[in-house]
Amino acid sequence: MQTLPYVSVETLPSRVLVLSADSPLTDCVTSKLTALGLEVEQHLLTDFLAPNRPSISVDYDYVLGFFSDDFLRGQHKPSELQSALAGLVGKAKIIFCSHISNKSRLENYEPYDSLCLYGDYLGDNGVGEGIVKKFIKSALTRQELELPGDGLSEYHLLALADLCEGIVKLVHTSPPPKEIYLYNPSPISLLSLAYKIRSHLPFKIDIVFNESLAWNDYLPQNSDGLKSQSMIGWEPQENLELILTNHLESARIVPASPKVVAEAETLATVKPQTVSEISTKSPRHHLRSLTDIAKSISSPELEFVPQRSPRKPFRFARPHLVLAPKLRKKLSHPLARIFGRGIGIAFLLYLFSFATFATILILSTKNLVNSADTGREIPPQSLKITQFAADFMQANLTAITSLPGLNKNQSLVELDSLFSAYKLALNSLSTLSVLSSSGKEVVSYVLSDGEGDIAALIEDIKLQNAKLYQDIALLDGSLPTLPPSIIPTSYEDDYLSLKSTLADVKRGSLTAKTLLTVLPDLIGLGSRRKYIVLFQNNMELRPTGGFIGSLSLLSFENGKLYDMPIYDVYDVDGQLKGHVEPPRVIKNVLGEANWYLRDSNWDPDFPTSARRAEWFLKKSLSQDVHGTIGINLDTLKDILKAMGPVRLADYNEEVSAENIFERAEYHAEINFFPGSTQKKEFLGNIADSLVESLRTLSGRSALDLAKALSKSIDEKNLTIASNTSKTDRVLSSLGWNGEIRTLPCPAIGQGDCLSDYAMLVDSNLGINKSNFFLKRKISLNIDIDAKRLIKHSLFTTYFNTSTSAAWPAGAYKNYSRLYLPPGTIFRGLKINGNPVDETEIALTSEHDRLVVGFLVEVPINSTVTTEVNYELTSPLPSNSPTYSLYWQKQPGTSADPLDITLNIPLFLEPELISPKASVSPQQLKFNLANITDRRITIKFR
Repeated sequence: MQTLPYVSVETLPSRVLVLSADSPLTDCVTSKLTALGLEVEQHLLTDFLAPNRPSISVDYDYVLGFFSDDFLRGQHKPSELQSALAGLVGKAKIIFCSHISNKSRLENYEPYDSLCLYGDYLGDNGVGEGIVKKFIKSALTRQELELPGDGLSEYHLLALADLCEGIVKLVHTSPPPKEIYLYNPSPISLLSLAYKIRSHLPFKIDIVFNESLAWNDYLPQNSDGLKSQSMIGWEPQENLELILTNHLESARIVPASPKVVAEAETLATVKPQTVSEISTKSPRHHLRSLTDIAKSISSPELEFVPQRSPRKPFRFARPHLVLAPKLRKKLSHPLARIFGRGIGIAFLLYLFSFATFATILILSTKNLVNSADTGREIPPQSLKITQFAADFMQANLTAITSLPGLNKNQSLVELDSLFSAYKLALNSLSTLSVLSSSGKEVVSYVLSDGEGDIAALIEDIKLQNAKLYQDIALLDGSLPTLPPSIIPTSYEDDYLSLKSTLADVKRGSLTAKTLLTVLPDLIGLGSRRKYIVLFQNNMELRPTGGFIGSLSLLSFENGKLYDMPIYDVYDVDGQLKGHVEPPRVIKNVLGEANWYLRDSNWDPDFPTSARRAEWFLKKSLSQDVHGTIGINLDTLKDILKAMGPVRLADYNEEVSAENIFERAEYHAEINFFPGSTQKKEFLGNIADSLVESLRTLSGRSALDLAKALSKSIDEKNLTIASNTSKTDRVLSSLGWNGEIRTLPCPAIGQGDCLSDYAMLVDSNLGINKSNFFLKRKISLNIDIDAKRLIKHSLFTTYFNTSTSAAWPAGAYKNYSRLYLPPGTIFRGLKINGNPVDETEIALTSEHDRLVVGFLVEVPINSTVTTEVNYELTSPLPSNSPTYSLYWQKQPGTSADPLDITLNIPLFLEPELISPKASVSPQQLKFNLANITDRRITIKFR
């Protein structure tokens, strides 16, 4: 797109004909165009289409039409405007603007050069339209804000100044796009907007969620909107948060007297202006206050009045009473004394009740906190008592703040808000308590201990989880991002920790919502399900987590677990008939002539390896399964840490998170002989003990177990792949199925995005457990040169701390594979600084990735560093580019240091950096841990 100059070659100013209703947007655009040296003539649309309208006597370069909802729904036909503008078609650039919801009506007004469709906008002092105005009306008339669904619908609110700037840019863009959508690409949720409004109202309102209420923002579902914005070089610049705050803080709502209402109605009668008056007057800025909005809503009982600036904290002054002699005589009367004593006694009783309820509230809160820490269930009666005490305290606080001089005290206002948040927290605890109880019923049923209608119970849990999310969302929204001033400094970290916990709970609730949709299928409700569980020892690292030493078959019928036998993998492999050709590396490096189930997880894409394991199981044991679960040794450690040690009576020993590896290796390898059953019997005892512990798990331990499983999933130590397409899609969306992922670039403002990817996959082929003794450090250096080409150097340092070559220690014999974006240019490999011959490097393609494979051996008590150099084929885009690197963690690896350094040229200036980085001139450093998948994103100006 080419931006036209503001003045023609002949230096005559361009002429603009503005047709509109009288509005702040029109005045803003008119003012900007005038300031840029254009000659602007403005007419009301209705007057311009009047039968006696003046003929167009001058040539215009631009026609800018603003169409209101009322006009498009009125009596004027498109043909009337077409007739009025017939002489300008083909001569002037004709641009029609309206709210995006009017698109279908506006399209009838052809011919035009461009349609400008905008969303809701907002300015200071009450200027704006759309949802904000509707919310204020609802707060005035019904004392509630009704949100569609769960309130998380996105709202693309735009600042008036940004919208005005976008229209001006459109005028000076040639040729203009046929359609342009001006809206904020960074939305807020309706729930956040509702809280923002509620926090600035001096009276209480309810936030109501209506599942049946539809929401439509009328925005294009594809990328056309953002593309059209980039065509004119426009993006929002204003601080919308500040504008919204100023908009709401500029006024507050109070009851209005009849006299004030009558005055307001008188002031609302405005003398209509003629066309000549409008066209000859200079543009006016329409900065309407919230009072005007209240008048337009026509509420006879309420009005907006300016809000005073914050006062200093209120202080009681010592009273000095000087009574007149007559009054002193009246007060000395016996009846007056009795009445005064009565008032004094009543006041003392009130203080006593206030102190009593305050004590109840403090003790109840301590009891709730103690119950949460110990995992004990919170009795419903305790919650009711606490709720009643909180209601009493807040009611008294509300009464106090209604006294003159106290209603503006910042500390009291914050205290009242915290009481409201406290009551929301009690509601959340109540919902969580019910949800926890229902969850225990499901676990009891699955473990074959419970009875009842499990399908109905799962549906109840869905409703309870939805309510929990709403409760937590309300609580989180009621608490400001930063600690209020009344919170002591020593508790500010606790406040921020609470905010972080609430965010985690919301994410967990959304995950549970998704998982509950496929839970009946996972546990075989109304049918049967069988899963193979692969116990992977990541002390002998393999692509999907570790060497498969044992496996189990979980069998469910109608939601109940009825069988869980454990097998030694060598027993299963011994029943495989025939020859299966193994992958080249397994054959040449590991020395296996045949391929068995124990080595079936050679592909780092877990669903692929799962299908192979299922195939081997079918050929060996004639067993069909519906999915595969991969569990690494680290997962067992996390489970034991959460549930506590288990006592194995048959072995007279206790197994804990600290000794699980040592005890498992002892029973698996010591005194082992072909046909020995000691390993599977030991693991079977552990499994039986864990299931028994599940039956009697306390509330705290259940919460710790849920956290442990979530941690294992995040760290890729627990993966699940299902053969049911719907279930596997859900598991994939959650990131639980261990697949090699392809994530799109994040949508950040305007400009193009370049997506990068890397996954390092190590495989221990030394037939030992040397990963127990191995330490690893990963450093990725990324250089963007002056031509915007992106070059990489990946350094991986291995330190083998074992001092003995005897099993289970020994040399680390590792076949390493690096998965890179397709089309990547491989530049070379070095080991300890020495170039490696190309014949010792395998370049292959898997899962639409370039794979660089090579063998590296780390002797005992030694350090070895590998260096892989490569380059992307695509350069960094030039139009406000975004660079996004997705680093995928291999299951089974530990939290190795992961340092990523990005070196950039002088002409690139970072605008947004995620996550936090150490920034220096021409360099960004990310010091991370390889504990989960990582995404590095940098948006450049």
